[in-house]
Amino acid sequence: MLANKGTDVFEFTNRPRYMDFVWLPAARAEGESGEEIDLSVLPGRGAIGEMLFLTDLSGGWYEVENPTKDLGLRVEWDVGEMPYLWSWQEYGASEFYSWYGCHYNIGLEPLSSFPTNSLEEAVDNFMALFLGAWEKRRFSLRAEVLEGGRS
Repeated sequence: MLANKGTDVFEFTNRPRYMDFVWLPAARAEGESGEEIDLSVLPGRGAIGEMLFLTDLSGGWYEVENPTKDLGLRVEWDVGEMPYLWSWQEYGASEFYSWYGCHYNIGLEPLSSFPTNSLEEAVDNFMALFLGAWEKRRFSLRAEVLEGGRS
């Protein structure tokens, strides 16, 4: 998994933690017990998922690769409109709604604001995106399938 250089990460498990971070194939982070975690490798089914908020992006893009299938996906967006990237993972350990222990997947979503547990919290910490009455905003992203390695 790749993201652009100059990225910081906010990690959420039971509490937020801040760390300097460059997301490259050899990406490392600190786990709950202080152990080193290689974020470029997805854990096996049943592992506890994480929620990460990447900030200070040098550009709006990421790539995900499956070397076994020789396929990848590159996603690009306007980092001025969505300056953060939310990385969440579900590996089958969550037995509650809406996961029920059935999912094994990751999500990478451009965000206008972070980290919040509610809209009220986002408003209180001035992270919510405000729209005036009848105001419209447009947002687009581009997704490209990468075959045979990176393009």
